Amino acid sequence: MCDILWLKPGILPKESDFENIVYNNWHGWGLILRDGNGRLEITRDNPVENDPEELYELITKHSDLERFLHLRHATAGDIELHNIHPFEVISTNKGQLLFMHNGMMSEYDPKFIQNTEHPAVKGGWSDSKYFQESVLTPICGSLKDPLDIWSPGFRKIMNKFWPINNRGILITNKGAATMGTWITRQGVNGKDYLCANDTYSAAVIRGPEFDRRESARKFKEQQERDERAKEAGTGTNVIPFVHGPHHLRSDQFTKVYGTTQFLESIRGNPELYNLENLAKLANATAFELELLVEQLGEDLIPWLMYVTEALGSCSQYSAEMEDKLIRATKLIATLRRLDPSLPGTIDEANAEILLREARNVTEG
Repeated sequence: MCDILWLKPGILPKESDFENIVYNNWHGWGLILRDGNGRLEITRDNPVENDPEELYELITKHSDLERFLHLRHATAGDIELHNIHPFEVISTNKGQLLFMHNGMMSEYDPKFIQNTEHPAVKGGWSDSKYFQESVLTPICGSLKDPLDIWSPGFRKIMNKFWPINNRGILITNKGAATMGTWITRQGVNGKDYLCANDTYSAAVIRGPEFDRRESARKFKEQQERDERAKEAGTGTNVIPFVHGPHHLRSDQFTKVYGTTQFLESIRGNPELYNLENLAKLANATAFELELLVEQLGEDLIPWLMYVTEALGSCSQYSAEMEDKLIRATKLIATLRRLDPSLPGTIDEANAEILLREARNVTEG
Protein backbone atom coordinates (compact mmCIF):
# COMPACT_ATOMS: atom_id res chain seq x y z
CA MET A 1 0.00 0.00 0.00
CA CYS A 2 0.94 3.66 -0.42
CA ASP A 3 1.09 6.62 1.93
CA ILE A 4 -0.42 10.11 1.92
CA LEU A 5 0.82 13.08 3.97
CA TRP A 6 -1.43 16.06 4.72
CA LEU A 7 0.86 18.91 5.77
CA LYS A 8 -0.65 22.18 6.96
CA PRO A 9 1.40 25.38 6.42
CA GLY A 10 4.55 25.51 8.54
CA ILE A 11 4.58 21.77 9.29
CA LEU A 12 7.26 19.34 8.11
CA PRO A 13 7.73 15.62 8.82
CA LYS A 14 10.91 14.43 10.49
CA GLU A 15 13.57 13.80 7.85
CA SER A 16 14.33 10.26 9.06
CA ASP A 17 10.62 9.29 8.98
CA PHE A 18 10.16 10.90 5.59
CA GLU A 19 13.18 9.11 4.10
CA ASN A 20 11.84 5.73 5.20
CA ILE A 21 8.36 6.48 3.85
CA VAL A 22 9.72 7.50 0.44
CA TYR A 23 12.07 4.50 0.16
CA ASN A 24 9.18 2.15 1.02
CA ASN A 25 6.92 3.73 -1.62
CA TRP A 26 9.00 4.28 -4.73
CA HIS A 27 6.54 4.01 -7.67
CA GLY A 28 5.98 7.71 -8.35
CA TRP A 29 4.61 10.67 -6.42
CA GLY A 30 1.98 13.40 -6.66
CA LEU A 31 1.90 16.73 -4.83
CA ILE A 32 -0.93 19.23 -4.43
CA LEU A 33 -0.12 22.75 -3.24
CA ARG A 34 -2.93 25.02 -2.04
CA ASP A 35 -2.38 28.67 -1.23
CA GLY A 36 -4.41 30.97 0.99
CA ASN A 37 -6.72 31.89 -1.90
CA GLY A 38 -7.62 28.27 -2.58
CA ARG A 39 -5.58 28.02 -5.79
CA LEU A 40 -4.47 24.44 -6.46
CA GLU A 41 -1.20 23.47 -8.14
CA ILE A 42 -0.60 19.82 -9.05
CA THR A 43 2.73 18.12 -9.76
CA ARG A 44 3.07 14.42 -10.60
CA ASP A 45 6.15 12.40 -11.50
CA ASN A 46 7.00 8.76 -12.21
CA PRO A 47 10.77 8.39 -11.80
CA VAL A 48 12.58 5.05 -11.66
CA GLU A 49 12.71 5.58 -7.88
CA ASN A 50 11.34 8.32 -5.66
CA ASP A 51 14.16 10.44 -4.22
CA PRO A 52 13.59 11.34 -0.53
CA GLU A 53 16.12 14.19 -0.59
CA GLU A 54 14.54 15.80 -3.64
CA LEU A 55 11.01 15.46 -2.26
CA TYR A 56 11.92 16.75 1.20
CA GLU A 57 13.50 19.78 -0.41
CA LEU A 58 10.31 20.30 -2.44
CA ILE A 59 7.91 20.20 0.55
CA THR A 60 10.32 22.39 2.54
CA LYS A 61 10.48 24.96 -0.26
CA HIS A 62 6.67 25.25 -0.17
CA SER A 63 6.26 24.93 3.61
CA ASP A 64 4.25 28.18 3.69
CA LEU A 65 1.48 26.39 1.71
CA GLU A 66 -0.82 23.50 2.48
CA ARG A 67 0.63 20.32 0.91
CA PHE A 68 -0.88 16.94 0.08
CA LEU A 69 1.76 14.38 -0.92
CA HIS A 70 0.95 10.92 -2.27
CA LEU A 71 3.75 8.33 -2.47
CA ARG A 72 2.76 5.30 -4.54
CA HIS A 73 3.54 1.65 -4.04
CA ALA A 74 1.92 -0.14 -6.97
CA THR A 75 -0.29 -3.08 -5.96
CA ALA A 76 -2.61 -2.86 -8.97
CA GLY A 77 -2.24 -1.28 -12.39
CA ASP A 78 0.75 -0.28 -14.49
CA ILE A 79 3.60 1.79 -13.09
CA GLU A 80 2.75 4.69 -15.37
CA LEU A 81 2.07 8.40 -14.94
CA HIS A 82 -1.69 7.97 -15.50
CA ASN A 83 -1.87 5.92 -12.28
CA ILE A 84 -0.06 8.53 -10.18
CA HIS A 85 -2.28 10.34 -7.65
CA PRO A 86 -4.00 12.77 -7.42
CA PHE A 87 -6.81 12.01 -9.86
CA GLU A 88 -9.06 14.78 -11.06
CA VAL A 89 -12.62 13.78 -10.15
CA ILE A 90 -14.35 16.79 -11.65
CA SER A 91 -13.62 20.32 -12.78
CA THR A 92 -16.16 23.15 -12.98
CA ASN A 93 -16.07 26.91 -13.29
CA LYS A 94 -16.15 26.98 -9.48
CA GLY A 95 -13.05 24.84 -9.04
CA GLN A 96 -11.62 21.34 -8.98
CA LEU A 97 -12.15 18.17 -6.98
CA LEU A 98 -9.09 15.91 -6.61
CA PHE A 99 -8.73 12.43 -5.12
CA MET A 100 -5.90 10.51 -3.40
CA HIS A 101 -6.20 6.93 -2.12
CA ASN A 102 -4.33 4.52 0.12
CA GLY A 103 -5.29 0.86 0.44
CA MET A 104 -6.45 -2.00 -1.76
CA MET A 105 -9.84 -1.85 -3.48
CA SER A 106 -10.07 -5.45 -4.64
CA GLU A 107 -13.59 -5.01 -5.99
CA TYR A 108 -12.32 -2.23 -8.27
CA ASP A 109 -9.21 -4.04 -9.53
CA PRO A 110 -9.43 -4.00 -13.37
CA LYS A 111 -7.86 -7.46 -13.61
CA PHE A 112 -11.24 -8.90 -12.57
CA ILE A 113 -13.07 -7.19 -15.46
CA GLN A 114 -14.10 -9.83 -17.99
CA ASN A 115 -14.29 -7.41 -20.93
CA THR A 116 -10.72 -7.09 -22.22
CA GLU A 117 -11.76 -4.07 -24.32
CA HIS A 118 -12.78 -2.09 -21.23
CA PRO A 119 -10.74 1.15 -20.91
CA ALA A 120 -9.57 0.14 -17.42
CA VAL A 121 -8.14 -3.13 -18.76
CA LYS A 122 -6.67 -1.72 -21.97
CA GLY A 123 -5.20 1.25 -20.12
CA GLY A 124 -3.69 -0.76 -17.28
CA TRP A 125 -5.53 1.34 -14.69
CA SER A 126 -5.00 0.93 -10.97
CA ASP A 127 -7.90 0.14 -8.64
CA SER A 128 -7.77 3.76 -7.41
CA LYS A 129 -8.15 5.21 -10.90
CA TYR A 130 -10.95 2.79 -11.76
CA PHE A 131 -12.79 3.76 -8.55
CA GLN A 132 -12.43 7.43 -9.45
CA GLU A 133 -13.67 6.90 -13.01
CA SER A 134 -16.52 4.47 -12.25
CA VAL A 135 -17.77 5.78 -8.88
CA LEU A 136 -16.49 9.19 -7.81
CA THR A 137 -16.83 11.11 -11.07
CA PRO A 138 -20.37 9.81 -11.87
CA ILE A 139 -21.54 10.56 -8.30
CA CYS A 140 -20.15 14.10 -8.28
CA GLY A 141 -21.45 14.76 -11.78
CA SER A 142 -24.98 14.03 -10.59
CA LEU A 143 -24.86 16.43 -7.63
CA LYS A 144 -26.12 20.01 -7.66
CA ASP A 145 -22.85 21.18 -6.11
CA PRO A 146 -20.19 18.55 -6.92
CA LEU A 147 -17.56 20.39 -4.86
CA ASP A 148 -19.57 20.22 -1.64
CA ILE A 149 -17.78 17.18 -0.23
CA TRP A 150 -19.02 17.93 3.29
CA SER A 151 -22.75 17.74 2.59
CA PRO A 152 -24.65 14.94 4.41
CA GLY A 153 -25.96 13.63 1.11
CA PHE A 154 -22.54 13.28 -0.43
CA ARG A 155 -21.09 11.63 2.70
CA LYS A 156 -23.99 9.18 2.82
CA ILE A 157 -23.39 8.13 -0.78
CA MET A 158 -19.64 7.84 -0.22
CA ASN A 159 -20.10 5.70 2.89
CA LYS A 160 -22.11 3.28 0.77
CA PHE A 161 -19.39 2.84 -1.86
CA TRP A 162 -16.21 3.39 0.16
CA PRO A 163 -14.38 0.06 0.81
CA ILE A 164 -13.61 -0.84 4.42
CA ASN A 165 -10.00 -0.50 5.68
CA ASN A 166 -9.15 2.06 3.00
CA ARG A 167 -8.06 5.68 3.42
CA GLY A 168 -8.66 8.49 1.00
CA ILE A 169 -8.80 12.24 0.77
CA LEU A 170 -10.84 14.61 -1.40
CA ILE A 171 -9.29 18.03 -2.02
CA THR A 172 -11.09 21.08 -3.38
CA ASN A 173 -10.24 24.77 -3.61
CA LYS A 174 -12.21 25.28 -0.39
CA GLY A 175 -10.69 22.52 1.73
CA ALA A 176 -10.18 18.78 2.16
CA ALA A 177 -12.09 15.85 3.66
CA THR A 178 -10.69 12.46 4.62
CA MET A 179 -12.29 9.05 4.22
CA GLY A 180 -11.42 6.10 6.43
CA THR A 181 -9.31 6.17 9.60
CA TRP A 182 -6.22 8.37 9.36
CA ILE A 183 -3.24 8.55 11.73
CA THR A 184 -1.59 11.48 13.50
CA ARG A 185 2.20 11.52 13.25
CA GLN A 186 4.57 13.89 15.02
CA GLY A 187 6.65 16.11 12.80
CA VAL A 188 9.43 18.65 13.27
CA ASN A 189 9.23 20.73 16.47
CA GLY A 190 6.52 18.45 17.82
CA LYS A 191 3.92 19.66 15.31
CA ASP A 192 1.49 16.94 14.20
CA TYR A 193 0.27 16.10 10.73
CA LEU A 194 -2.09 13.52 9.28
CA CYS A 195 -0.99 10.49 7.29
CA ALA A 196 -2.85 7.59 5.74
CA ASN A 197 -0.43 4.85 6.82
CA ASP A 198 1.92 4.49 9.77
CA THR A 199 3.60 1.29 8.61
CA TYR A 200 6.55 2.71 6.72
CA SER A 201 8.06 5.50 8.83
CA ALA A 202 10.08 3.41 11.31
CA ALA A 203 12.37 1.57 8.88
CA VAL A 204 13.02 0.70 5.24
CA ILE A 205 11.34 -2.68 4.83
CA ARG A 206 10.96 -3.09 1.06
CA GLY A 207 11.94 -1.68 -2.31
CA PRO A 208 15.22 -1.06 -4.18
CA GLU A 209 16.85 0.76 -1.26
CA PHE A 210 16.00 -2.14 1.05
CA ASP A 211 17.59 -4.55 -1.45
CA ARG A 212 20.73 -2.40 -1.66
CA ARG A 213 21.08 -2.25 2.11
CA GLU A 214 20.53 -5.98 2.45
CA SER A 215 23.13 -6.71 -0.23
CA ALA A 216 25.63 -4.46 1.53
CA ARG A 217 24.88 -6.11 4.88
CA LYS A 218 25.29 -9.63 3.48
CA PHE A 219 28.47 -8.66 1.65
CA LYS A 220 29.92 -7.29 4.89
CA GLU A 221 28.93 -10.44 6.79
CA GLN A 222 30.54 -12.60 4.10
CA GLN A 223 33.74 -10.58 4.34
CA GLU A 224 33.75 -11.07 8.12
CA ARG A 225 33.21 -14.83 7.70
CA ASP A 226 36.03 -14.98 5.16
CA GLU A 227 38.34 -13.14 7.54
CA ARG A 228 37.48 -15.50 10.39
CA ALA A 229 38.00 -18.53 8.14
CA LYS A 230 41.34 -17.14 6.96
CA GLU A 231 42.51 -16.63 10.54
CA ALA A 232 41.31 -20.07 11.64
CA GLY A 233 42.66 -21.92 8.59
CA THR A 234 40.95 -24.76 6.74
CA GLY A 235 39.03 -26.96 9.21
CA THR A 236 39.23 -30.75 9.25
CA ASN A 237 35.47 -31.03 8.70
CA VAL A 238 35.73 -29.77 5.11
CA ILE A 239 35.13 -32.54 2.58
CA PRO A 240 34.92 -32.59 -1.22
CA PHE A 241 31.42 -32.25 -2.69
CA VAL A 242 30.72 -35.25 -4.93
CA HIS A 243 27.51 -36.06 -6.77
CA GLY A 244 26.87 -38.02 -9.94
CA PRO A 245 29.28 -37.17 -12.74
CA HIS A 246 30.44 -33.97 -10.99
CA HIS A 247 33.40 -34.38 -8.63
CA LEU A 248 34.22 -31.07 -6.97
CA ARG A 249 37.43 -32.14 -5.25
CA SER A 250 39.71 -29.18 -5.88
CA ASP A 251 41.19 -27.35 -2.91
CA GLN A 252 40.20 -24.07 -4.57
CA PHE A 253 36.51 -24.98 -4.50
CA THR A 254 36.79 -26.01 -0.86
CA LYS A 255 38.48 -22.76 0.07
CA VAL A 256 35.98 -20.61 -1.82
CA TYR A 257 32.75 -22.32 -0.76
CA GLY A 258 33.79 -23.87 2.55
CA THR A 259 31.76 -27.07 2.02
CA THR A 260 31.29 -29.06 5.21
CA GLN A 261 30.02 -32.37 6.58
CA PHE A 262 26.50 -31.00 6.27
CA LEU A 263 26.56 -31.87 2.58
CA GLU A 264 27.14 -35.52 3.35
CA SER A 265 23.80 -35.66 5.18
CA ILE A 266 21.78 -33.97 2.43
CA ARG A 267 23.46 -35.97 -0.38
CA GLY A 268 21.47 -39.09 0.46
CA ASN A 269 18.23 -37.32 1.36
CA PRO A 270 15.45 -39.01 -0.68
CA GLU A 271 13.19 -35.95 -0.27
CA LEU A 272 15.44 -34.06 -2.70
CA TYR A 273 14.23 -36.38 -5.46
CA ASN A 274 10.60 -35.50 -4.75
CA LEU A 275 9.38 -33.51 -7.77
CA GLU A 276 6.95 -31.49 -5.66
CA ASN A 277 9.66 -30.38 -3.24
CA LEU A 278 12.04 -29.52 -6.06
CA ALA A 279 9.30 -27.54 -7.82
CA LYS A 280 8.72 -25.59 -4.61
CA LEU A 281 12.43 -24.78 -4.44
CA ALA A 282 12.39 -23.58 -8.05
CA ASN A 283 9.55 -21.17 -7.16
CA ALA A 284 11.02 -20.03 -3.83
CA THR A 285 10.51 -16.39 -2.94
CA ALA A 286 13.36 -14.01 -2.10
CA PHE A 287 12.35 -14.22 1.58
CA GLU A 288 12.49 -18.03 1.53
CA LEU A 289 15.90 -17.97 -0.13
CA GLU A 290 17.13 -15.59 2.56
CA LEU A 291 16.00 -18.13 5.17
CA LEU A 292 18.01 -20.77 3.30
CA VAL A 293 21.06 -18.51 3.43
CA GLU A 294 20.66 -18.18 7.19
CA GLN A 295 20.25 -21.95 7.63
CA LEU A 296 22.92 -23.18 5.22
CA GLY A 297 25.44 -20.36 5.26
CA GLU A 298 28.46 -21.24 3.13
CA ASP A 299 26.89 -24.57 2.15
CA LEU A 300 24.17 -22.83 0.13
CA ILE A 301 25.92 -22.66 -3.25
CA PRO A 302 26.98 -26.34 -3.51
CA TRP A 303 23.61 -27.36 -2.10
CA LEU A 304 21.77 -25.45 -4.83
CA MET A 305 24.09 -27.03 -7.42
CA TYR A 306 23.18 -30.43 -6.05
CA VAL A 307 19.41 -29.98 -6.06
CA THR A 308 19.54 -28.34 -9.49
CA GLU A 309 21.11 -31.49 -10.90
CA ALA A 310 18.60 -33.61 -8.99
CA LEU A 311 15.75 -31.59 -10.48
CA GLY A 312 17.21 -32.10 -13.95
CA SER A 313 17.41 -35.84 -13.38
CA CYS A 314 13.82 -35.96 -12.12
CA SER A 315 12.58 -33.94 -15.09
CA GLN A 316 14.33 -36.28 -17.52
CA TYR A 317 12.93 -39.33 -15.73
CA SER A 318 9.45 -37.78 -15.74
CA ALA A 319 9.68 -37.10 -19.48
CA GLU A 320 10.74 -40.69 -20.15
CA MET A 321 7.87 -42.08 -18.06
CA GLU A 322 5.39 -39.80 -19.79
CA ASP A 323 6.62 -41.02 -23.18
CA LYS A 324 6.24 -44.66 -22.05
CA LEU A 325 2.71 -43.93 -20.82
CA ILE A 326 1.75 -42.40 -24.17
CA ARG A 327 3.12 -45.41 -26.05
CA ALA A 328 1.38 -47.84 -23.66
CA THR A 329 -1.92 -46.00 -24.02
CA LYS A 330 -1.68 -46.20 -27.80
CA LEU A 331 -0.91 -49.93 -27.59
CA ILE A 332 -3.93 -50.55 -25.34
CA ALA A 333 -6.18 -48.62 -27.72
CA THR A 334 -4.91 -50.72 -30.64
CA LEU A 335 -5.44 -53.97 -28.74
CA ARG A 336 -8.97 -52.97 -27.72
CA ARG A 337 -9.88 -52.29 -31.34
CA LEU A 338 -8.67 -55.81 -32.18
CA ASP A 339 -10.41 -57.35 -29.17
CA PRO A 340 -13.05 -55.18 -27.35
CA SER A 341 -13.13 -57.64 -24.42
CA LEU A 342 -9.69 -56.53 -23.23
CA PRO A 343 -9.52 -54.24 -20.15
CA GLY A 344 -8.96 -50.57 -20.87
CA THR A 345 -6.36 -49.74 -18.22
CA ILE A 346 -3.09 -51.17 -17.00
CA ASP A 347 -2.83 -52.43 -13.43
CA GLU A 348 -1.39 -55.48 -11.69
CA ALA A 349 -4.60 -57.44 -12.14
CA ASN A 350 -4.80 -57.19 -15.93
CA ALA A 351 -1.18 -56.56 -16.97
CA GLU A 352 -0.54 -60.25 -17.63
CA ILE A 353 -3.82 -60.52 -19.58
CA LEU A 354 -2.79 -57.65 -21.84
CA LEU A 355 0.67 -59.08 -22.40
CA ARG A 356 -0.72 -62.53 -23.15
CA GLU A 357 -3.33 -61.15 -25.55
CA ALA A 358 -0.71 -58.95 -27.17
CA ARG A 359 1.42 -61.99 -27.87
CA ASN A 360 -1.62 -63.82 -29.31
CA VAL A 361 -2.44 -60.87 -31.55
CA THR A 362 1.12 -60.41 -32.78
CA GLU A 363 1.77 -64.15 -33.20
CA GLY A 364 -1.61 -64.63 -34.89
